[in-house]
Amino acid sequence: DDDDDDDDDDAISQSPPTSLPLLSIDIVELTGCTPSNAEEKNMLVDQVRAILVGESNEDGSAEEEAKKLDEEGEGQSEEAAQEQEQEPPWVQFNDRSIELFNMGAASHDDTTHQLAEDDLHHCQLEYPEFLPVHGNEEGGDNSATVVMPTSRIWKILTSSHRIAPVDRIMAHLSETSRDLVWRYRMNSELRHLARTEQTERDRRHRTAALEEWTAGGRRKLELERLYQVRETFEYRLNAARKSLGGGVGRREDR
Repeated sequence: DDDDDDDDDDAISQSPPTSLPLLSIDIVELTGCTPSNAEEKNMLVDQVRAILVGESNEDGSAEEEAKKLDEEGEGQSEEAAQEQEQEPPWVQFNDRSIELFNMGAASHDDTTHQLAEDDLHHCQLEYPEFLPVHGNEEGGDNSATVVMPTSRIWKILTSSHRIAPVDRIMAHLSETSRDLVWRYRMNSELRHLARTEQTERDRRHRTAALEEWTAGGRRKLELERLYQVRETFEYRLNAARKSLGGGVGRREDR
């Protein structure tokens, strides 16, 4: 985490994160069997990728499999099908990853962790460059959808909070088996609540200090000190004027 992120949680730096998120897939949990070799693993990975982002392998088999799994029913209208085909690949990525998390076949990882070459049990998939975030506006329309760079989402998720209890809650959230967008929304809500509570606490402190100053006698004492300073300043100013006037008169007499 960057040091400037700790100073002001509402001004997280715009610098890119030191890593990027990865979706780690447990192939055995997903398919019920362990690939016998790297070629078989790559075939399964292509199929999973096709389901998530619509990519295909060289023979197009993964793409065909993705289309079959993506159909909502035989009665789907042609217009809806065309609209779905025109959607960017990142639109459904997070929603489809939720299914994998619910199955216990997915977990969070990042680019600082690389799998061993002989690991046939797991695979890592990159997130798309952008992700849609539903209901991202604080206190606004919960149905609103905002498209955010995945790198920015990850930057916020990996940035600490200067309030220790809030930071600990964020650390616990990072261990949950929930999708990346859900984690981002919870993180944003926590930051918003912490900021609101801090603002309210500062307001209460200012109100209490003002009441103490006006009702506790401090106001009268401070005003008396201010009057004394003013009288002293006026006395010294008049003395300086008289001294300056006397000097001018002596020079004229010469």
